[in-house]
Amino acid sequence: MEGTETRIKLTAKSIEKLAREQPSGDVWDTELGGFHVRSGKRGLTFRLYYRTKTGKRRMMTLGTYGALTLAQARRDAVEALGIVAQGGDPRAAIEAAKVESQRQQQQTLRAYLHGPYTAYQKRRKDGAGTLRRIEKDFSSWLAKPMGDITRADVERWQAEQESADKPRAFSTLKRSFDALCGLLAHAAERDVIPTNPLARVNLQRPALNDDDLAEQGKPTPLLRTG
Repeated sequence: MEGTETRIKLTAKSIEKLAREQPSGDVWDTELGGFHVRSGKRGLTFRLYYRTKTGKRRMMTLGTYGALTLAQARRDAVEALGIVAQGGDPRAAIEAAKVESQRQQQQTLRAYLHGPYTAYQKRRKDGAGTLRRIEKDFSSWLAKPMGDITRADVERWQAEQESADKPRAFSTLKRSFDALCGLLAHAAERDVIPTNPLARVNLQRPALNDDDLAEQGKPTPLLRTG
């Protein structure tokens, strides 16, 4: 496979020349086995050819010239060949990492809120209000995987809400928190996440009641003298 292709020592200077000339065939490096470049519509692409421990031929795309320098691509190729030498398959590892990344993305609060949970809440009387409440009150958590939400996150969120310029009543916070817990329970029941991470978490009732908290948000009246 490699023997019919052009072979040169790939250097920064030769790569620049190849990028201008856009060769019709693959150009293989004489310094690192399997490492080569291919010209295409997007320009030069760094690639690596290798055989797995079982003898399977594999081709791995490292990246495009411009997004990667020659030095970066060569380093990545060396690391990949190190995995091969240990009996691994770097391309399979990358593909598995992509699948895991996609799985994690599907498990974010935003993905579940906008996907399955929206479909579920549309069939409920105040479903739209529940969806708005979660999105508004937990906006900073939308990119977080649902399984990564912790007790510490909840305690920090409650403290921030109660120390705001206009503190929110405990009853209001509890409605929002209960709405979030409902979503997490829904996801856990459908095996989207292993368990509801907040199943045993409760908001801490403040020493001040709702009226006291509301009063804190009001300006202090001026005292009259004389």
